[in-house]
Amino acid sequence: MSADVLFRDLTPADLDAITEINNANTPAVGEASRDHLTHLVGQSTLALAAELDGELAGFCLVVPPGADYGSVNYAWFSERYESFAYLDRVAIAEPFRNRGIGGALYAEVERRLGGGVPCGAVGGTAEVMGAITDGRYDQVGTFNGNP
Repeated sequence: MSADVLFRDLTPADLDAITEINNANTPAVGEASRDHLTHLVGQSTLALAAELDGELAGFCLVVPPGADYGSVNYAWFSERYESFAYLDRVAIAEPFRNRGIGGALYAEVERRLGGGVPCGAVGGTAEVMGAITDGRYDQVGTFNGNP
């Protein structure tokens, strides 16, 4: 991956672009209208953009407990945990896929959250899986990109 990836908070000016990126990534992420994504961004504790070469390359949304969000997967976490970070979606624009940007977004979420809370999606590197086996995190399911 290029060292030039910049992470920043999503802004209202990004909504058209993230709607397009999101819907180009179905079925890995659920299709969503601009209005739905506007609502979801507003509910998110982290709404991150990844820029590469000055272009919006992808985004991710992390939803906290107590959000107004109708996802059955989110509801599962809500019923079982008081404190969690639900990584709802990671979507990468087609020209930027297979360049490590998705993994970099996961790492940025981890960096910003600081660890210590149940997470809705966890990568499978040896380092991350070691955090599960030594008890720092509980594995509560798997993430496979399916709706």
